[in-house]
Amino acid sequence: MEVALSPTARELVKQRGGTVAVDLIASVGCGKRPEVATDTYLRGKDTSSYLHAGQDGVEVLVSPALARSTTHLRIDTRGAWFWRRIQATAAGLPATGGACST
Repeated sequence: MEVALSPTARELVKQRGGTVAVDLIASVGCGKRPEVATDTYLRGKDTSSYLHAGQDGVEVLVSPALARSTTHLRIDTRGAWFWRRIQATAAGLPATGGACST
Protein backbone atom coordinates (compact mmCIF):
# COMPACT_ATOMS: atom_id res chain seq x y z
CA MET A 1 0.00 0.00 0.00
CA GLU A 2 1.26 3.45 -0.91
CA VAL A 3 0.81 6.03 1.87
CA ALA A 4 1.43 9.70 1.10
CA LEU A 5 1.72 11.98 4.13
CA SER A 6 1.79 15.75 3.63
CA PRO A 7 4.32 17.80 5.64
CA THR A 8 1.54 19.57 7.57
CA ALA A 9 -0.12 16.25 8.45
CA ARG A 10 3.24 14.82 9.54
CA GLU A 11 3.80 17.73 11.94
CA LEU A 12 0.25 17.55 13.33
CA VAL A 13 0.52 13.79 13.94
CA LYS A 14 3.88 14.32 15.69
CA GLN A 15 2.26 16.96 17.93
CA ARG A 16 -0.48 14.47 18.81
CA GLY A 17 1.76 11.57 19.78
CA GLY A 18 3.32 10.36 16.54
CA THR A 19 0.75 7.72 15.54
CA VAL A 20 -2.41 7.97 13.44
CA ALA A 21 -4.92 5.18 12.77
CA VAL A 22 -6.89 5.20 9.54
CA ASP A 23 -10.18 3.27 9.34
CA LEU A 24 -12.81 2.52 6.71
CA ILE A 25 -16.34 3.50 7.75
CA ALA A 26 -19.01 1.56 5.88
CA SER A 27 -21.49 3.58 3.86
CA VAL A 28 -25.12 3.89 4.86
CA GLY A 29 -27.71 4.55 2.19
CA CYS A 30 -28.08 3.85 -1.48
CA GLY A 31 -25.11 4.62 -3.69
CA LYS A 32 -23.07 6.23 -0.90
CA ARG A 33 -19.31 5.83 -0.79
CA PRO A 34 -17.60 4.59 2.35
CA GLU A 35 -15.70 7.18 4.38
CA VAL A 36 -12.16 7.17 5.68
CA ALA A 37 -11.67 8.25 9.30
CA THR A 38 -8.47 9.18 11.15
CA ASP A 39 -7.75 9.03 14.85
CA THR A 40 -4.69 9.92 16.92
CA TYR A 41 -6.27 8.99 20.27
CA LEU A 42 -5.58 5.25 20.35
CA ARG A 43 -5.82 4.38 24.04
CA GLY A 44 -7.87 1.18 24.37
CA LYS A 45 -8.07 0.63 20.62
CA ASP A 46 -6.93 -2.80 19.39
CA THR A 47 -4.60 -2.08 16.47
CA SER A 48 -2.86 -5.47 16.46
CA SER A 49 -4.32 -6.40 13.05
CA TYR A 50 -3.59 -3.02 11.45
CA LEU A 51 -1.00 -2.59 8.71
CA HIS A 52 1.93 -0.58 10.11
CA ALA A 53 3.63 2.01 7.89
CA GLY A 54 6.36 4.23 9.33
CA GLN A 55 7.20 7.43 7.54
CA ASP A 56 9.51 10.27 8.66
CA GLY A 57 9.07 9.62 12.37
CA VAL A 58 5.29 9.08 12.15
CA GLU A 59 3.54 5.71 12.40
CA VAL A 60 0.47 5.20 10.19
CA LEU A 61 -1.83 2.30 11.13
CA VAL A 62 -4.20 1.20 8.35
CA SER A 63 -7.22 -0.95 9.18
CA PRO A 64 -7.48 -4.34 7.44
CA ALA A 65 -10.75 -3.32 5.73
CA LEU A 66 -9.16 -0.20 4.28
CA ALA A 67 -6.03 -2.07 3.22
CA ARG A 68 -8.23 -4.51 1.26
CA SER A 69 -10.19 -1.68 -0.39
CA THR A 70 -7.45 0.60 -1.73
CA THR A 71 -3.81 0.72 -2.73
CA HIS A 72 -3.30 4.51 -2.40
CA LEU A 73 -3.87 6.51 0.78
CA ARG A 74 -3.29 10.26 1.14
CA ILE A 75 -3.15 11.88 4.57
CA ASP A 76 -3.38 15.67 4.80
CA THR A 77 -4.87 18.37 7.02
CA ARG A 78 -7.97 20.54 6.75
CA GLY A 79 -8.86 23.71 8.54
CA ALA A 80 -6.65 26.43 9.90
CA TRP A 81 -4.63 26.92 13.04
CA PHE A 82 -6.63 25.79 16.10
CA TRP A 83 -9.29 23.96 14.03
CA ARG A 84 -6.79 22.01 11.96
CA ARG A 85 -7.61 18.30 11.69
CA ILE A 86 -6.17 15.25 9.96
CA GLN A 87 -8.02 13.95 6.93
CA ALA A 88 -7.36 10.87 4.82
CA THR A 89 -8.54 10.07 1.33
CA ALA A 90 -8.34 6.68 -0.35
CA ALA A 91 -8.30 6.18 -4.10
CA GLY A 92 -10.86 3.97 -5.79
CA LEU A 93 -13.26 3.18 -2.97
CA PRO A 94 -16.37 1.60 -4.51
CA ALA A 95 -19.89 2.68 -3.65
CA THR A 96 -21.20 -0.07 -1.39
CA GLY A 97 -24.67 1.18 -0.50
CA GLY A 98 -27.64 -0.81 -1.75
CA ALA A 99 -29.47 0.03 -4.93
CA CYS A 100 -32.08 2.76 -4.69
CA SER A 101 -35.61 1.83 -5.52
CA THR A 102 -38.13 4.44 -6.53
